[in-house]
Amino acid sequence: MPPTFIEFPLVYPQIKPYILKNELVTIAEDRIQTASNQYEILIGGGQHKSDHAMSIARILAVHYGYLPDGFAKEVLGIVTADLTKYGQMQKSITTELYGKSYFLYEYVRGEVSAEACATAISTWHICARQCAIEVDGENEEQRTTRTADGDRYLQAIIQLQRQIRKVYEAGIVDANELIKNKHAKAFDKFAAQQKITFWEQKRDEVLQPLFADPSFITNVRELEMFKPRPLFFREDYERKYFWKKRINGDLITTIFRLAKGTVDLRTLMSRKDWAQVWINKLTSTMDIMHRSVITLELVRDSHCIYSTDPMLRASFEVQLDRPSMNVAIRDLVKLVDKPADIWHWTNVPLTTDMRKHHMDDKDATPLPQ
Repeated sequence: MPPTFIEFPLVYPQIKPYILKNELVTIAEDRIQTASNQYEILIGGGQHKSDHAMSIARILAVHYGYLPDGFAKEVLGIVTADLTKYGQMQKSITTELYGKSYFLYEYVRGEVSAEACATAISTWHICARQCAIEVDGENEEQRTTRTADGDRYLQAIIQLQRQIRKVYEAGIVDANELIKNKHAKAFDKFAAQQKITFWEQKRDEVLQPLFADPSFITNVRELEMFKPRPLFFREDYERKYFWKKRINGDLITTIFRLAKGTVDLRTLMSRKDWAQVWINKLTSTMDIMHRSVITLELVRDSHCIYSTDPMLRASFEVQLDRPSMNVAIRDLVKLVDKPADIWHWTNVPLTTDMRKHHMDDKDATPLPQ
């Protein structure tokens, strides 16, 4: 009997939202303006500068979840707009929200990785318990192999725990190098420092099996029922719940970090319709990204083609490359964004040219997380 082949999951560091909702500047209600009453200021006369155009594009993205067709005039500030340039801006906005090096993608990848590691460790722990159960009629060679397999599973748990720690240590080193880089942007340095603080905590955690040792069970088949299913194989409602419980105001604020200088996100999140729409959007969006993450990240390793792991092999059947993933997300937000048809994008509250109206931090009323 050949020894058991153990497939290790890929490990990526988790990250957490780094722009706290309750730290956003509070603006007096009578000072909140919207795109509708600043419409002429936003559009102005003549072609916009690139920064101005991107600000308007981000206002639209906060409302719709992407930069829709038909807004070239508003974004570029001219009647006869360059649709090629507008198309490039649409791609740029999509990258900001869902791109590989941007927050949401990294967040999803880290959560998928963490769940895969927790699933693997829990499964290996139960497999080791199964290997400890004697089998009727087995010979000496089979008994030796079974015992050795149990030890291999336990050693695999220790090895994966060490691997997780090394990934966080490497991430801390990279983040420190970015902070020391004189050419790095201030906000990127801020985000790197937030990651370091979080990763130092995660580095010292030792991931344990989800279940205590079910020593009272002496049946291999009953133990099999305790093994958690990989996230990829769970039912649709289970995956959606997995993502929904991770959505909060900090997550939404961090996703729209580049828009927060123009859009009053705090006021937007107090609107139940807008907040609920974005919960629905993000729940399905992160599930789409998750399925794409598996495909895009794992097919690079040629050994996965010969993988014995059914989750990895199933990923090859999911035809989601990056362009099709972006299309799927765009179609999704069109489907669930019913309030977009009710209140037009010009109702988005703005903070443009309102810095003098900001309340002092001591007067700000923190919102619940």
